[in-house]
Amino acid sequence: SENWLKKLPREEIAYFLNRARQLGQAEDFKGVTRTCNELLSRYPDTVEALFLQGAAFFKLGMNGRARESWDRVLQLSPNHDKARRWLAKLPPEDQV
Repeated sequence: SENWLKKLPREEIAYFLNRARQLGQAEDFKGVTRTCNELLSRYPDTVEALFLQGAAFFKLGMNGRARESWDRVLQLSPNHDKARRWLAKLPPEDQV
């Protein structure tokens, strides 16, 4: 049957998200951004990858890039509370 075909993207996405989370726990935030970029190049609207990417940018002090990632999260998923909370952590000059 064709069912296994439909599962592949989901499994691939899960693999990349798990990898990004592991790298984040190891505080390899550049690794997180690379992993998320790879995933987003294939599945650009993956909300969780955008969120994790934003968190990694934030940890790297790249607040503008973090804002771009989280703004995109909120475009795709307006009720994403975690993205809203993290956006609120940005310094006032980066909140405009």
